[in-house]
Amino acid sequence: MKAKRPQPVLTVGDVSLYDSDLLLLRDGEWLNDSLLQFAFETQPHDAGVALLSPSLVHLVANVDLQSAEALVGGLRLRAKTRVFLALNDGGSHWSLLEFARGPQSAVFRHYDSLGAANARVARRAAAKWAPLLAQSQSQTTFEQVAIRRQENNADCGVFVAAIVAQLLEGRSPDQLALAPEDMGRKRRELEKKARDLISENKSASNASNNTCK
Repeated sequence: MKAKRPQPVLTVGDVSLYDSDLLLLRDGEWLNDSLLQFAFETQPHDAGVALLSPSLVHLVANVDLQSAEALVGGLRLRAKTRVFLALNDGGSHWSLLEFARGPQSAVFRHYDSLGAANARVARRAAAKWAPLLAQSQSQTTFEQVAIRRQENNADCGVFVAAIVAQLLEGRSPDQLALAPEDMGRKRRELEKKARDLISENKSASNASNNTCK
């Protein structure tokens, strides 16, 4: 007898979450790409902002420029003023790359909770994404932003989600709240958001079933 395949408990946009994903929101657990995409999918932002899924960022990193153009062409990224990309070192460390467009130039800012652990990955990503985002590649610069370091081996993904949220709230890099207790609050916020959506979906489904009877 075949074991039943796990079913997603929540689907938001292009990401599906399973019970096993929600367990990763406990303190001390490493956030996977599905949870980061969920954080991005549910993060309020205006039309001038794009939050790109980790899976898309990974795909673009591994194809040529022509293929990358085809992958992102429909997103109209050159019309965005800010673009956020979750970067992974190919293993277990997440960091954040922000693209910010100004009147005459643009900048890539890299936020890494382990100092410059992903600096090489970030510079390579900036070089790859510059022709996909910037009007003029020659006017694009790169900054490594100094932020508070994580104090464990698991919070890098939570840092990414928290930094994006705070930057979009209007905080500057030197105003970011990134203490361990802030990371705990962010985990609980993401879990509450997921469980609230699950409850809403169940209520809507039950209401629909009752209507059809």
